[in-house]
Parts: sequence; C-alpha cells; structure tokens
Amino acid sequence: MFRFKSQLLVEAAIGITKPISMLKGTLHDIEAYFIRNNVTEVAWKTLFQNPQYKGVCQRGKPLLDKIRGRNPLLTLDMVKDAIHQIEDPEYSMSYTTWHDPSVSYRQVEERVLQINKGAKATEIISANPGLRNWFKTIQSGSMNSGHPISMETVGWLRVDEVNSDYLLVDEIQSDLVSAIVQAKNIVEAQSFEELLERYADNPKLTALFTERMGRAGFSGMRQHFLSQGLDSPTLEGVRVKLTSLFKDWAEVGLTTLLKLAREEGIGMVLINVEQVFKDRDPNFSSEKYDVYYGTLAQRHGFKPVEIDTPEISGKFLGRKP
Repeated sequence: MFRFKSQLLVEAAIGITKPISMLKGTLHDIEAYFIRNNVTEVAWKTLFQNPQYKGVCQRGKPLLDKIRGRNPLLTLDMVKDAIHQIEDPEYSMSYTTWHDPSVSYRQVEERVLQINKGAKATEIISANPGLRNWFKTIQSGSMNSGHPISMETVGWLRVDEVNSDYLLVDEIQSDLVSAIVQAKNIVEAQSFEELLERYADNPKLTALFTERMGRAGFSGMRQHFLSQGLDSPTLEGVRVKLTSLFKDWAEVGLTTLLKLAREEGIGMVLINVEQVFKDRDPNFSSEKYDVYYGTLAQRHGFKPVEIDTPEISGKFLGRKP
C-alpha cells in the first residue's frame, strides 16, 4: 500500500504532525533547498534570484534579514533558527476518509485533512448558549449531509493520493465560517420568504432551508436567537472575531499538506481549476473559487500545468512540494 495512506496521515490524525503557518512553511521550503543541494550555506542574493525560490524568499525575507543581519550568506542553521522562532497556529488537525464519485476528480476513496478550531474560538462560541447550540446544529447538519467534518472542524482539504508522483487537492471547504452569517441573516430577515430571497443565488441552500426549516422553524429559530441576546450587531461582532481567528485556516491546511507531501517525496501537488467545480455545480461561484483556491494557490506558488498520465489527466494548478 502507498505509504502516504498507511502512515503519514494516520500520524497526523493522532497529533504527531501539527498544522504549520504559511511563514513556517515558507522557511521549510528554503530549508529544502539546502537539503536538496547538499549545502549548508548559500549567498542570499543567489537564492533570491533563483526563479524557483524567489517567491518564498520574498515571504521569508523580513525574518531572515533579522537573523542574518549584514551577513551576505544564508546558512542552514539560520533557517532552522528562524523556524524555531515561529509559533504554530492555534489549530489542531485530524484525519478521515471520504468517498463520493459524483464530486471527485477520480472515482476513488479520498483522504481528508480536517483543520480544527482551538481554545480561543471555542471560548467565543461557548460564551452564549444560543450561539453554541446553533453551531452544533450547523455542524450536525453538515455531518448528516455527508461532509467530512467533526464537531470541531473549521474546514477541510479533501485529497486524492494519486501515486508517488501526484497528490491532488480535490476540495477545500468550510461550513463553520458561513454558519454565523446564516444566523445573522435569520435574525435580520423579517419573514421566511425574505430569508430565501437572501439566498436566491444558492438553490441548494434555499432547498435545504425549505426542507429542514420551513416557516415555523424560521420563526422559532429567529425568536430563539433574539431571546438569547443574539441580535444583528451582536452576531456581527462574533462574525468579525471568528473571521479573524479562522482567516488563515485554509492557508494553514495547504501549507501543512505541502510539508507532508515533501517529506513523503511526492513529485507534485495539484489543485483543481475552476471549471472542474463549475462542471460539478453550475451554481459554483468564481468568488468562492478565488477565495479557497485561486488566491490561495497563487500565494503558495502554484502555476498552471497540464498532466497526461493513465491515472490522472487534465489542466490543474501545480507545484513541487
């Protein structure tokens, strides 16, 4: 069995591998340069002008400049020192499997890296019983609908371990971040019809509201929120706090996955292009793609690639881990 399936992600599930920030991932990219080239020092100017490493050098420059001072050389020890100075993000990571050929690039079982909330987010959500119950409802609904999450999951990366050459990020998604916006819309809407109108561009969600909530459920839920002191300004305040806490979860997830792939010797990590998601769901928005895939991929140095192998073929965004 392919080792990445049997060992590394299982280690992640039991906490041996912790999520890392993009800055720490950047420094691990630079560390990999030394290891691949079997050197312990390099002229900073030489590394910075290398097209493959220019982007990561730009991201790591402030911290590395501080550590190397006026020294024109960058050493492996300097990079390791910088890595140790960076705190890990306040997330934990867990692992599960998932299988649904209808929304997968290939019809195979996939692995899921779950990025889970930390103590600060739990404290904010638990401060109000009504809000805590709402998040439980959202998470339970997501779990029942087949989404690969636990009650603690902020978001997830669904991964197709194609072979030792390619690892495909088939999906990046979060239900938790949008839950507070849904609660706010329920409070602000004066009728169930107005709520549905707010989501007119999302037929799946309006159908879900109609099926599982209905007019009576909407009225009861809206009244419950208001009775718990969860009016629109309060919910907006919570949204701002949680957005700040969760703003980098996808970045952390992709950075961590790249590090895991590099350690396993994967040749290239791929991300689906926008058309793949539009083919799966005609209502998939370009804005969502840009947030969860396009901008994220660009920041991590992914470039358009075309793959043609027996296992996988097509247009993707890709980079060496």
